[in-house]
Amino acid sequence: MRFIECLDKVIEDRIESTNDKIAKTEWYNVLQDKLIEIQNRSPENKKVLSEYNPISEEIFRETAKAIYRQAFCDGAQAAIIMAPILAPK
Repeated sequence: MRFIECLDKVIEDRIESTNDKIAKTEWYNVLQDKLIEIQNRSPENKKVLSEYNPISEEIFRETAKAIYRQAFCDGAQAAIIMAPILAPK
């Protein structure tokens, strides 16, 4: 497996794990309840949101992956730069 494929697998696993933890928080559930309330107001809202939600979720997933990938690369680069500085002399 290539490095990028391995990195993407780690990223997807970490994002899924983090999302599971977030889904159990109070603030997340309050916001989800508000979204459900809006969706249930009328059939028109339900139809529009049923089309909108999957697109929004895909944007969120891809954004989270890009942020995590960049953070991983930044951390690796910082470790390379800092290793000689922090190494015992």
